[in-house]
Amino acid sequence: MIASLATWMTVAATAGDTTAVIRANQVGYLPDAPKVAVLCALTTSTSDRFAHFTVVDERGRTVFGPAQTRASGSFGPCASTWRLDFTALRRAGRYVVASGDLRSSEIRIGASVYAGGADTALTYMRQQRSGFNPFFRDSVHKLDGNVIDDSGHVVKFQPVSGGWADASDYLQYVATSATATYHMLLAFRDHPAAFTDQFAAATKGAAA
Repeated sequence: MIASLATWMTVAATAGDTTAVIRANQVGYLPDAPKVAVLCALTTSTSDRFAHFTVVDERGRTVFGPAQTRASGSFGPCASTWRLDFTALRRAGRYVVASGDLRSSEIRIGASVYAGGADTALTYMRQQRSGFNPFFRDSVHKLDGNVIDDSGHVVKFQPVSGGWADASDYLQYVATSATATYHMLLAFRDHPAAFTDQFAAATKGAAA
């Protein structure tokens, strides 16, 4: 579930190079699960600059590789991409993936890397809730449900509290909030033990 909520994030390259980055799962990797990072270059490259990669531990020791990268063509803004598969590395710890002169930010491997992830998503949705908000212990966004005609004038108020507010970046509309809710409900159905949420059942609005 958390992976589906954007754990694949761009991580920093070495200073001075702004045309290529290594993308990795910033939440972390389970020891027995697949482990793949993606190197993205904004310009087309046919050189062998990124032909190999290594994984180094906190002491700077190479614990995986050198191994071959796999060229995977273009994707989105990336003119060239390479997949960096280090699934065979299962030892728990903190590491950096390196290829050519690029370095990822620190990644984690461990059995508990996803611990608390489900509750973090649930807490975020509660914090952004419109209507009664358990964090403020008051109602917020109570007057947002306005029907506006093509002239831009409000012609009717419609109470629609119970959904989510702006969610920080104005993207928590029906499509995104419904998808996030679906994923959390599906995760709770299939993996209830992933939720350790202790939200007070007596709190008004706790069921949402």
